[in-house]
Amino acid sequence: MAKDPTEANHRTVADIAREHAAIVAAQQGLEAALASAAPGREREWARRVATELRRLYDSMRDHCQSAEAPSGLLASIEEALLVVNERLVEVRQHHQKILDECWVLLPEVERGAAGEVVSYAALRHRAAALLFELRHHQALEADPVFEACERDIGVID
Repeated sequence: MAKDPTEANHRTVADIAREHAAIVAAQQGLEAALASAAPGREREWARRVATELRRLYDSMRDHCQSAEAPSGLLASIEEALLVVNERLVEVRQHHQKILDECWVLLPEVERGAAGEVVSYAALRHRAAALLFELRHHQALEADPVFEACERDIGVID
């Protein structure tokens, strides 16, 4: 018996939704960790921030691998739009930029968790910039998704 082609699409949509939910949960966890009090409990603060930053990195890495796969979200969008969209090139660049910033920031936070003296204000500032960049990326990624859906199935409400 042939598989229903919409079944594969529903799994893909469900996978994308799970990836998005994992990223949002990691963002919220990092925001909460960053907002928690650090004075007098610097090591604990840094451990919590490191845990949440790792969770964000892992969820973004999983999303990037999935989205950039030959049969992933970005390839599907390019197929629907019938062009290599400049915004998708930028989305791919943002994927790497976000992963790189997580990877650079994590050892600095881990040094604080190990008891080294670090500037918690500077770490908060850099992590906040990372979260801002991630929000920008999510909006950048959403636009071509909706454009592809609109072209493929008509107007989206």
